[in-house]
Amino acid sequence: MDLSEHSYKVSANIISFGIYFLAVLAVFWLFGLLPALYTLLTAAGFVGIVIGFGLKDVLSNFVSGIIIALDRPFRIGDEIEVKEFGGVVEDVNIRMTTIRVWDGRLVYMPNSMMLNTPVINLNRSGKRQVTVEVKFDPAVDLGSVLEEIKKVYEKQKIILIDPAPTIVVDSITTKEVVIRLKFWFDVKETDYLTVKSKVMKQVGKIIP
Repeated sequence: MDLSEHSYKVSANIISFGIYFLAVLAVFWLFGLLPALYTLLTAAGFVGIVIGFGLKDVLSNFVSGIIIALDRPFRIGDEIEVKEFGGVVEDVNIRMTTIRVWDGRLVYMPNSMMLNTPVINLNRSGKRQVTVEVKFDPAVDLGSVLEEIKKVYEKQKIILIDPAPTIVVDSITTKEVVIRLKFWFDVKETDYLTVKSKVMKQVGKIIP
């Protein structure tokens, strides 16, 4: 089975934990200490309850990490948005997910939070939309601007034709005209900032 890097890392951690646990049980079994282990665990039941409360969050993150590995709502390298953070998934382990946000900082999100919070995966569909707001003087001919922007759409091969790019006239006042450009690109071919920058440079040449 072809596992993603995300699933591989989490699965490796889970398998390692399981191996260590079985190894400890095997040692107790070889030396005939399983009854003693049971007695010890029973006698330490109260202590176990106290420790259990302390480990609740750790176990919650561990189980959440397993569910994330199986469901794969996102993978390492995906661009995602969760809560107020947006960025690229850098790493996933059995306790937390590491996200490098747009300004370069690293955010460490507990897996339980990743599982119980809506996550927007910007890469999953393979296509992503860019919306750009453009303002210019009402003295500039609107019709000519719209025609020139259509030509920009046609020249930029990184802009997808399906879904078709659009131009929306948002408002016209005596002070300014506001239009919105909406277009899509393939996330496997380029990234959000690159395609937005290229289009804006071309639009900047059209509008004085």
